[in-house]
Amino acid sequence: MICQITVCHMQKNTHRPTVLLLDHVMDIMNFGSILRSAAFFGVSAVILSTAPCVSPSPLISKLSVGAMESIRFYRLTDTVMDMKSLSKAGFLIVGTCGENQLPPNKVSKPTSFLHPNEVFANNDNNTGVSPRPLVLALGSESRGLSENILNSCDLLLRIPGLAIQLNLIIVYHRVFHHL
Repeated sequence: MICQITVCHMQKNTHRPTVLLLDHVMDIMNFGSILRSAAFFGVSAVILSTAPCVSPSPLISKLSVGAMESIRFYRLTDTVMDMKSLSKAGFLIVGTCGENQLPPNKVSKPTSFLHPNEVFANNDNNTGVSPRPLVLALGSESRGLSENILNSCDLLLRIPGLAIQLNLIIVYHRVFHHL
């Protein structure tokens, strides 16, 4: 079941919530694999962009080996407003981008890897865990993140030295390895 985004639903966890945002992802095999990995990494929710984008279904459940059932799903209704709501609620929005994908009005320089001083913007009380909930935004296999999502990100990541497009699930694993 897909629900309308309500930030309070995602803030009830006792640990730092990690939410995955999939922007116009269309490949059902990638979607199933991402859900399986998301469940393993403790992702509490998946936000899906407006159409066109894959949706949960019995086939996706099978492709995710049942992991889909352990994740809450939300759908963006107004991308700009929904992203502002997440940001105002304290979520750190981290997006992935390609070499030529930085939007013209983005002033922060994308980094290759997450560094603690960039992610842990608030005091972590020496726990090593950011007190800020995290939204990790991944774009479509062919176009990456949409401009509205890119402009909403607090931090943009790219995999250095990437001359060709990687499969989305590989990008996801690489990013989560550095979280």
